[in-house]
Amino acid sequence: MSTNLTAYSTLVGSAQPSPSPLTAPEILPAACALLSHAALAAGPLPLQGPWRLHSATCHQLTRSHGATPPGGWQGLAAAMAGMDAVEVRQDGFHALLTPEALAMRGEEDLYARLVEALTLKLVPPTTAAGIFLLMGLHPGWGLRLANRAHQRDGSGEREEAIYDPRLFPVAVLDAVERGIFGATLSVVCETLRSLDAGMLYSLDALAQLIYGACQFGRGVIAQRAPDAERGGLDLFIDHLTRGMTGSQQRALDFTMVDLMDQFLVPIGAAQRFDDLTFCVWPERVPGKTRVFGQRNLDDARWLCRFLTGDADSLVA
Repeated sequence: MSTNLTAYSTLVGSAQPSPSPLTAPEILPAACALLSHAALAAGPLPLQGPWRLHSATCHQLTRSHGATPPGGWQGLAAAMAGMDAVEVRQDGFHALLTPEALAMRGEEDLYARLVEALTLKLVPPTTAAGIFLLMGLHPGWGLRLANRAHQRDGSGEREEAIYDPRLFPVAVLDAVERGIFGATLSVVCETLRSLDAGMLYSLDALAQLIYGACQFGRGVIAQRAPDAERGGLDLFIDHLTRGMTGSQQRALDFTMVDLMDQFLVPIGAAQRFDDLTFCVWPERVPGKTRVFGQRNLDDARWLCRFLTGDADSLVA
């Protein structure tokens, strides 16, 4: 049995019924409330740090809305900034949609777009950084890929002139894209879709699967990056930290906690508990969710490749 299949089997095998009913949180009303607050403010909602909604605004939202969404207003605002509803600029969060327009799209559309914040634009940035860290990817390549994702529009890509192609060869960038969005993020999202609602799973088992997905993605990058074009910036830097005691475990802990607390919980896809278990609502990761440079999750089949350990396997 492959290491990846073992990790997946361990995660699925950790399932246990919840002692109390688990109800998926409603995210759409809170998302509309955030946009309504922005409209009333008649200007950007202030920041308290990079991609962090100011705590004073969070308190105002809780008073006016009467509740706090899972993961807090800061987490929801950061995730919404990865879709087309909100934009983060230097002076704060700018609303790009009216609450009425968001509500008309419906809940399923909202959930797909919230997941796409990560699978299309690597938002929130800290969650993406955790994935890069666990893969050992050079931060420069992470920034370059994030820029490519943000710059793509309907007519193609607009590559910024500040990126020297000698440092970031396009063929290597394509390999990095496939390894992160396909072989890593698709595997994680497909795994969450395969779990059962109403069951509790081990966080430690999920962490090991995420680690395996990151290593699988790293292997895809290393395999597909053309040797002749690797004269640019180093792809991986984890060889510099291998000698540091516990560095890998710290990277895994950071990535796991950030993915859960700063992304999955704020978008209403999961909840974690003090006994190191979590639950997931698979419908909150819709199959129609798009993945940058790849197919929709329903058509991706990267999880099958991950389980067989063959990134090039043909899946029916």
